[in-house]
Amino acid sequence: MTLIDSSGLDRAIARTLIATRESASDIVDYAANSFVREVVPLTIRTTARRQGTGLAASVATARREHTEYLRERIVGKRLKRWGHFSRSGRNTPAYWKSIHLSKKESRKYFATAKRRQGELAAGWNAAATATNAKVPSFVKRHGNVHGTYSKSVSPDSVISEIRWEHHKGDHGNMKSVSAMAMKNVIYKLENTKTKLVAANIRKFAARQRA
Repeated sequence: MTLIDSSGLDRAIARTLIATRESASDIVDYAANSFVREVVPLTIRTTARRQGTGLAASVATARREHTEYLRERIVGKRLKRWGHFSRSGRNTPAYWKSIHLSKKESRKYFATAKRRQGELAAGWNAAATATNAKVPSFVKRHGNVHGTYSKSVSPDSVISEIRWEHHKGDHGNMKSVSAMAMKNVIYKLENTKTKLVAANIRKFAARQRA
């Protein structure tokens, strides 16, 4: 499990508590929701990208470009998931069969690959459900099978824990994606006018209780 340093967010929440005088529980809920709304799009825009292409301009762009990548690799080149391009001297029928799909298999696998889009971002689904954060339908459809969310409240503290998980293990980009999302939440908490932050917290709390 990859742990993210949340001390910066903890300090921002403490300052927000003093400045707005809103409930600590409501502020933590608002921050958790804000984090999920930041991290899900960043996960989609960052992962499943061609090497060197960087952050996609939007969620829609990321999904479209990934679909075209899958089409090129699976339907066009008919490569298996872990296959490689045929090299000179190895372009024999047996070698071709070992690394390539048949036309029928490629169409079936392409359909499967498209259905799996959003699976990595679905590692945040449990947190999205718990915090009422909206996620794209192609992410939500994978359900809450990965990841967890927990919140504990005591007289002295309110602790919220969001955990991304995937059944195939960790993903190298998750630490940087999470850190980027947290940085965005901190920036918005610290650079939005106090009255507006307080109003947003109250509105979110009211929706949560409705």
